[in-house]
Order: sequence, then C-alpha cells, then structure tokens
Amino acid sequence: MAAGLEPGETVRTIESGRQAGSRNPRGPTDPDERRSGSSRGATEITEDAVARRFTEIHRDDLRYDHDRGTWFNWTGDHWAENRTGFALNECRLIARRHSGNVDNHRTRATARKWSFASGAARLAQRDPMHAVTQDVWDQNAFLLGCLDVTIDLSTGAAYGPRQEDMITKLSLIHISEP
Repeated sequence: MAAGLEPGETVRTIESGRQAGSRNPRGPTDPDERRSGSSRGATEITEDAVARRFTEIHRDDLRYDHDRGTWFNWTGDHWAENRTGFALNECRLIARRHSGNVDNHRTRATARKWSFASGAARLAQRDPMHAVTQDVWDQNAFLLGCLDVTIDLSTGAAYGPRQEDMITKLSLIHISEP
C-alpha cells in the first residue's frame, strides 16, 4: 500500500491529478507572485522588478552617491551631478511601459503612481551597480579631465575619457590633436 492507497489506485490518482491540473492550473508557483495576487498570464510588476530593469538599462551610466544624496550620470567625458530627477522619471517610464501588459486595473493604477516609481528609484539607489560614496570621485589628483580627453599630468599622456577614472571635475580646455 503506497501513501494509504490500494494497489492500482496510486496510478489512477496521479493521472487524475495531472488531468485536473492541466484543465484548471493552480496559478503561480513563485511565492512572490502568490503574495502579489497577480493573475495567471499577467506580467508581474513590482518596485523591485522596475529597479532591476532600471539597472539593466543604466548599469554603466548612472551612479548614486549616498554621501551627497544625488545621482551622477556619465556624460561621455566626466561624471556629472544630475539635478533633473532623471532616475525617478526613468523608473516612472519603465513602470508605465511594463504596467501596460498587466490585466488587473488596480495593479496597473498602482504601478503608475509616483510613490511606486519613487520606491523603485530608492531600490535602484542601493543596487551595488549604482551605489557609491564620495570617496570614489576624483581620486587621482594627476588626472585632468578635459573636453573629450583625459590628461595624466604625471606622464603627460592623453587618452580618451574613461568611466572608471571617476572624474567629476572638467576643465573647459579643448585639446586638439597635433
């Protein structure tokens, strides 16, 4: 006797459960989806999902300085403080795009609220891909950021701007090639 069933009943019980499951699926098996109450087939939208998508898009060009409480974006030649609320607006736009696929009106409306986008942006601030402190900026006193070029003052070498130099100060000198 297997699991309290008579011989032959085990196979019939398993087959019956399989058929019932294919006719009427139970819904999400992911615990996060069960807690959120998402309907089967709907795109899941959470603050965390929006923050993850934000990071996928901006992993290389945005940093959040926790000491200064502000975002910095890579301009192509230096890291500049962003005072326009770009990150928050970008989270709002990502949420709006993804909420268009959500069947539930209440979930869609919630995802389009300012507080939802703000929560996603706060999560993104803490993502290791974005999170920095003020000590990462301008560490090498011998690197001079100029328009379209970085000059190493210790060697005189010039090279194209690099994000990893973490330069925030920019000289407005334009260096032309000889």
